Amino acid sequence: MAARPEQAGAARQPSGLPLSDKEKLVVRQIRDILVEKGGEVSNAALVERFRAEFSLSELPRLNELARRVADLESREASTRRIGIGRIVQKVWKLRSGTSDV
Repeated sequence: MAARPEQAGAARQPSGLPLSDKEKLVVRQIRDILVEKGGEVSNAALVERFRAEFSLSELPRLNELARRVADLESREASTRRIGIGRIVQKVWKLRSGTSDV
C-alpha cells in the first residue's frame, strides 16, 4: 500500500526557520575551518573539531550537520574526496531549513 502524500514527506519536512545570529556565526566558523584546511581535513577530524569548538548541543540543526558529516566519513576518507564545495553547500542549505542536505 502506498503512503499518502502527507505521510510520505512528514519525516522530512524542514522547519523553515532561518538560522539565528548565533547559528549563522557558527556556520561562518565552520566554513572558515573548511577553507583554512583547503579541503584536506578528514571528515572524522572535522566532526571532532565541530564538537570541540562549538556547543552543538545548543544548535540542533548544526548538530544534525555534524552527524551527516560523520555519515559521509564512513563512506569517504576525506573532505577532498567529497569536495569542499559540497560540504560548504550543505552548511549553507541549513539557512533555509532545506532537508535534502
